[in-house]
Amino acid sequence: MNLHALFIPAVAAVALCAVEAVSIDHDKVQPFAQPEPVTDSEKAAVRFKPSLQIFSGCHPYPAVNAAGETSAGLKGTGPSSGDCKGSGLGSQVYARAVWYSDLWAIMYAWYFPKDKPTFRKGERHDWVNVVVWLDNPALERPTIIGVSPSSYVTTYFKYTPPPADMLSGTTSMINY
Repeated sequence: MNLHALFIPAVAAVALCAVEAVSIDHDKVQPFAQPEPVTDSEKAAVRFKPSLQIFSGCHPYPAVNAAGETSAGLKGTGPSSGDCKGSGLGSQVYARAVWYSDLWAIMYAWYFPKDKPTFRKGERHDWVNVVVWLDNPALERPTIIGVSPSSYVTTYFKYTPPPADMLSGTTSMINY
């Protein structure tokens, strides 16, 4: 067996896997258009998409564009909302869903170019997410069973059922 003939393709494959994504300025990342929902899961994800209200700090931006270029983010220094008060190109909400303990869990995630809390050291890149818990997305009228927004630490707030002032129809109102 010619090991040399196997070695060169193996090295080439490893080199291709090690290619890094190109980073571009945080305010140059073009968001994806929301696709038309087709499946019950997709329809539920659009119907129950939360509304994120920002009280202070950075606003959400797209993390990646159609070409695979990613946001370079911003340094976690300076004012908490410095250079990130909202993208003129639009924002992006990412979502995935799965059955978990007999409930349909839809996780929505938003990307922020930096996180600079008032009394802590800031950091480049931050993600905030919310899990909306439904009884069944295939029902004619799925019901929100709970809402779990992420917190600043690695835990979640849990609202089961969510308070009335947290909902506007099928939309969870999340303050950040």
